[in-house]
Amino acid sequence: MVHRKEYFEGIVSQIKGNFPRVRNAQIDVVLKKIKRYHFIGYKENDGYVIEVDTETIPHVGSKRAIVGCLAHELAHFQIDEGLTGLAHRQDTERYNSSEVYRRKEEKLADLEAILRGFGREIYSMRLLVEKNHWKNSSNYGLTLKEIRKLVYSNS
Repeated sequence: MVHRKEYFEGIVSQIKGNFPRVRNAQIDVVLKKIKRYHFIGYKENDGYVIEVDTETIPHVGSKRAIVGCLAHELAHFQIDEGLTGLAHRQDTERYNSSEVYRRKEEKLADLEAILRGFGREIYSMRLLVEKNHWKNSSNYGLTLKEIRKLVYSNS
């Protein structure tokens, strides 16, 4: 099964209400070949863009994992919503140039998504990353063990 753009847009519109700072924001989904990542999210003008890698993600069968990926990107937007101008450019520069900062930001996005009710989806996303050995994603974010402790310890 290959998912189309409308599939991803539908999920974003369903889940973005859980992220109050971006609930009413314009969020566009773009399917394209991405060299380094499988999902990329960024601010553009007055809205946001989530790029989805056409070589890997549209073929993923697990809707829960896809929701996890999209919730993770929305969590980045939620966290960064207050940043404007110079502060936003500095944050982006730190993210792109510092391995330590990037790891911290990815863990924060996972935590934010979990706090917004997407714990099981973040867990499924991490399983997908580990199963497919996605190198550029596997070194970032919470580990499966950390997610299990946060999500499943009180279930």
